[in-house]
Amino acid sequence: MAHAFTVKCKSKRWPLAMFYNIIDLSTIAAKVIWQAKLPTNELSHGDNRQLFIIAVARELILPHVQRRASIPTLNLPIKRNIDTVLTSLLPTPPRRASASNPQNPGMMVLHSPRSTRDVPSVLRKDRKTKICCPKCNRFICKDHTVIMSTNCSI
Repeated sequence: MAHAFTVKCKSKRWPLAMFYNIIDLSTIAAKVIWQAKLPTNELSHGDNRQLFIIAVARELILPHVQRRASIPTLNLPIKRNIDTVLTSLLPTPPRRASASNPQNPGMMVLHSPRSTRDVPSVLRKDRKTKICCPKCNRFICKDHTVIMSTNCSI
């Protein structure tokens, strides 16, 4: 039963091979307990052990992926990949891009993890900024920013 669906890969390191054996045996034990507790399940077709292993793996990686997404200095391609994984695992995507302004509770400001040139000032002055427009996602400096409350309607 352990050889039908395994997490093992070829390794010359015996601690890693032992770890793979522990994972295989624990998934078998978890599947047996799960079937004993819930005999009528939604995974009733033929490859239910493989689907069970995938579901367990998703549940195990979700806290790690969420914790890693909260790292502010993470590379942008990695953050994009984490966002795609989180949107596939969670029913509603997390709102990571916009954060409340602590000075004004009704304000929303977008911050980029890296400093980029201000789009309107590119040809005139070399201004670096981390602030993004929430509507068009273009980088803007303080001279081209208008502070407005989200409670006001224009």
